Amino acid sequence: MKYYESLPEVSNQQLETYDADYSVTSTGIDEQWLSRIPDLAVLPAAGYAVVPAYNVPELKGLTLVLNFDTIAAIYLNKLTMWNDTRIKDINSPEVAAALPAQPITVITSADSSAPEQLFTYMLSAEVPEFNATVTTQLFAIMRAP
Repeated sequence: MKYYESLPEVSNQQLETYDADYSVTSTGIDEQWLSRIPDLAVLPAAGYAVVPAYNVPELKGLTLVLNFDTIAAIYLNKLTMWNDTRIKDINSPEVAAALPAQPITVITSADSSAPEQLFTYMLSAEVPEFNATVTTQLFAIMRAP
């Protein structure tokens, strides 16, 4: 077996024309390709963690807790300060007291990657307001043969 790295569109075309027997994708195959390649089977084989990260020097040595609702509110720009009561309420008194009265700056990647798609999909599945506000598209992860 030889390995070739290519864009999803190219590998899908190769599968469709039988120029490739095997392909790996991190988000699945969209319905357009599944309908064009009826004998294609998708087998979930691996998983990976997607985690938000933060840099709040005042919390050094402490563990900050953020739940799905809080993370979604941050991404929707509805929770903008580190010392917001919604963050304080889900953390220990020690963490709540250390949270600074500073704005939260969100940094995201400029391109659409598989981890970002999965993270957006997860927030949409867990937080109705996020789902109603943010457009998500996650390809079919599994299809029965």
